[in-house]
Amino acid sequence: ASTATSNTAIGYTAGSGITTGTYNTAIGYQAGVSVTSGANNTLLGPSSSAGVTTGSNNIMIGNDVRSGLDPIASNQLNIGNLVY
Repeated sequence: ASTATSNTAIGYTAGSGITTGTYNTAIGYQAGVSVTSGANNTLLGPSSSAGVTTGSNNIMIGNDVRSGLDPIASNQLNIGNLVY
């Protein structure tokens, strides 16, 4: 059973993988599908955050942004596959 709370997901299967994560926002087709227990992530765009699973406080903006990401790291900013 999922214990995820206070998440917002808009789009086909957006945020569907979140099981224990909290305060995530996923907007777009399959945005945030790989996030499971991360918290406070902002994921905007189709398939955004495909590379993040348990990381928190990440911001992903763009289509299929995953290049250079550490799936368990936190505090990453990725805009259009440019990691800051």
